[in-house]
Amino acid sequence: NLTFALSELDRMASNLDLAKNLRETAAKIYRDAVNAHLIRGRSIEGVAAASLYAACRI
Repeated sequence: NLTFALSELDRMASNLDLAKNLRETAAKIYRDAVNAHLIRGRSIEGVAAASLYAACRI
């Protein structure tokens, strides 16, 4: 699941033409959410998009 989520993050970031550091920040946010058990019951795509959004806002 994490592999799929990170590839989904990369796909979204590529489509939006985002910088590599934003992709890495979004991946860290996603991993932190997984470790905090916040993902359960939510779509991978939705959480990946939210992670990218949060990374852009930081």
